[in-house]
Amino acid sequence: MATKTITVRNTTNHNQEFEVHGWNNNRNITVPAHGEVRIAAPDGSSGAIIALHDGHEGEQAEITKKGRCILL
Repeated sequence: MATKTITVRNTTNHNQEFEVHGWNNNRNITVPAHGEVRIAAPDGSSGAIIALHDGHEGEQAEITKKGRCILL
């Protein structure tokens, strides 16, 4: 059965805010230090997850969800 979520992991020692486009009603998420957050992402959906640093966009991934495979 295909997974219906995307897991965002934070490997840093501080909470990290991410801007979310296409899922989570386009609301940002905050991932705790060394934690993870799962967001609903139906198969065939597309979006982007962007790290925010002091309110500025940083690293980003544009994603198309297809089963367990994430196409970046």
